[in-house]
Order: sequence, then C-alpha cells, then structure tokens
Amino acid sequence: MHTYKLAPCGSTKEVESLHNIYGSKAPKRICYSSSEALCIRTSASVSQKNLGYTYLSEVNTKAGLSPNKVTIKHARELQTERNRQLSYSGKPDVKRRKLDHTLNKTVKQATLEKKEGDTYKTDICLHNISECTEIPYIKYKPELDKIELFEGTVVVFDLETSSLNDDCCILQIAAKSTKSDFNTYVQPTKPISTATTAVTGLSSGGSILYYNGNPVSASIPEAAFQSFVLWLDTQSPVLLVAHNCKTFDAKRLIFNISQYSCFNALRECVIGFSDTLPLFKNMYSLDSYTQESLHKHLLENDYIAHNAINDVLSLESIIIKSEVGASLICKYSFTTQSFIKQSNFSLETKKNITTFDNLKIGKFASSGIVHRMAESGLQFSHLMFAYERNGSEGLKSLLLEKRLDEKPRVTKKNKSVIDKLLRYFTT
Repeated sequence: MHTYKLAPCGSTKEVESLHNIYGSKAPKRICYSSSEALCIRTSASVSQKNLGYTYLSEVNTKAGLSPNKVTIKHARELQTERNRQLSYSGKPDVKRRKLDHTLNKTVKQATLEKKEGDTYKTDICLHNISECTEIPYIKYKPELDKIELFEGTVVVFDLETSSLNDDCCILQIAAKSTKSDFNTYVQPTKPISTATTAVTGLSSGGSILYYNGNPVSASIPEAAFQSFVLWLDTQSPVLLVAHNCKTFDAKRLIFNISQYSCFNALRECVIGFSDTLPLFKNMYSLDSYTQESLHKHLLENDYIAHNAINDVLSLESIIIKSEVGASLICKYSFTTQSFIKQSNFSLETKKNITTFDNLKIGKFASSGIVHRMAESGLQFSHLMFAYERNGSEGLKSLLLEKRLDEKPRVTKKNKSVIDKLLRYFTT
C-alpha cells in the first residue's frame, strides 16, 4: 500500500477506496470499537487492500489450514471483475464521459442555484432575504394541433375590425354555411382608425356606427357575440374558415369573445379553424394572394371588398371554384384549444417584452434578443435577480442555459451580446 498517498487523509481516490473496504468489514451500524474483533477486521481490510481478494486463502495457508478451493475460486472471480472494472474505467473515452457527466451535473446544479438562490448554508435563517422571486424554467411556444378528420359543418367567416392591432374591437361579423348565413354589426368600444375607415368605410359617432356615411343597426358586443355563438351552436361541431385566418381573424375573434361568458360555449362548438391563405399559395402561382386578387383571377370579376358579408360570399365562391374539399381544408387547420394556448403564450411574451424597455432604449439589447428572453419566460427582474446573486457569471449562466433541443435559452457564446447586457448592470 502506498502509505504516502494515505497519510494526508484527504478525500482522494486511494483514501476513499480504503474507507469503503473498512466499511465492508466493520459497518458503522455495528459498534466494534470496544471489541477485540475490530483489530482483526481492520487487519483484514488492509490485507485485502495490499494482497487483493486472495488474502484469506493465504492466511489459511500460513495458519496450516486448507486454502479452500471454493474460497480461492470466489476470490479469483472477484479479482477478475475488479481488474475488468479498473481496465474499463481507465479507458480514455470512459474518462471523457465521466468528466462530461460531472461537468453537466455541475452546470445543472449551478443553474438550479441561480434560479432558487441559497437554500442551505450556515445561519441562513438569520439572514434577511428581501428577494421573493425566482427565475422561471424555460418556456416553450405551444405547437398548433392539426385536425386530421372532420365530419361537422364548415363555416366561412370574416371580421371587420377597428384597427390592425391585436387588441382591436370587432365592428362586423359575417359567416355562412351550406345551411344558413349570419351577419351583424357591432358597436365599437375603441376608436376606429382613419386607415380602417378608408378601407372598410366604417366610422363611428358616439355609439352609432356608420357604413359609408350611413348609420347601421349595431348590437352591443356581448349581444352580438352571443348571437354568433348561438348560431354556430345550431350547426355544431363547426370548423371556421377564413382567408389569413391564423394571423388575423382567429386571433381577434378569440381575444374579443374571451372577455364574455359565451366564450366557453364557443370553445365547445368550434373545434378549430382553417386558413385558406397558405392553401391557395400552394395551389396557384400568382403575384398576389389577397382575396381580391384570387377572386379576380378565378371568377374574372371584381366585388366590393372589406365588407364582411361580401368577403364571406367571395371566399365561398373561390373555394367552390377551386374544388377545395374537406380533406384539403383540414390540411391547413388547427384546433381551437391549441390556438388558445398559443395566443395566451404570445400575450404573455408581449407583457414580458415591455419589462425590457430600458435595455432597448439604451441599445443594450436588440429587439431580437429581447424577444428571445421574453419568449423563454424571462423578465428584466429575472436578469437583475441573477446578476445580484452571482454577478456576471450568474447572468451568463442564465442566458446560456440549455433548452431541450440543446440550444441556448437566449444566445450562444456571443461575447458582444453578453458584454452589452453586462455593461448595463455595471454602469
């Protein structure tokens, strides 16, 4: 035995190996300190360390006893297995895997410590910890689920809104199925932009809605949405189809109706949406894929666009002319539930983005980096939290944290991006 390696009594490989042998001969759960057997057990441990597993047969031989064939056979098997383990663990690739595993474990532990802060240390209960937040785990944008098979009612619909903003109010809803149609104007709850008036002809004066300068009968939003949902419920289950549905119509319909009690009824009768914009892009080769362009190309005439009921009738004619069946409509569909989840995720991301205004104004982070941070669930307070706890290393660890796809949470080891953010906290 190399006693000079054991003399320091440090936590080394040799010391730990000998301790394990001691533990197998004299377990801690049994008190041998006052027993004469302790000396014998200790000697046996040292013999096994120096001579290997055959030490017992050699002791028997010196004592004039039979070395015992069974004992020799068992000792050789143990020694062979031990030699195999030593040979395997000494291979370069095995050592590399062990080092990588240790490194990944250390990084993972450090990441958890950055998120949770100190949870165990001397006198931790006596420290006044003012922070009550923790860094959230990485969030991922929900995927849209496609409708594989649909046997309900396909309803073509269209909206006219007060602006192009995500939180705009709906001014007109129109829809049509093979059984019946629906059309209603809605009293505006927000100002109508001049651009909207120029395109749709809709304007307001107080609570009165005008179309091309003429007053129209308009319902209050809750009554209009309830009527629409009741009409849809008579044809349930429903698949709503619109041109540019994913980007515009579905998002604004969900946002507006979600503020009223009829939202749950909508979720039950409308199983999903389908967008004809990508459908016709794959079907035709045109310079423009607006609904007006498609209408003129296929039906060879013009129509009064940007009136919801006219747009619905036009899209229905385009679908019939193109001989688009239910299977093709389903190909470009997405379920209501998955779309609601994705919409909520987008709203949460936008809220997070507003917390980084100071970084954007001071040009300490680009819009792209800010969006990545917000989309992963981070707010500015989380960056500050990580920096206050562990300085620049805490901030770097947070930005470089690995996602499930092995990509970084925010940015790769881009020195300029990280240095810009660090400059904000150090100045």
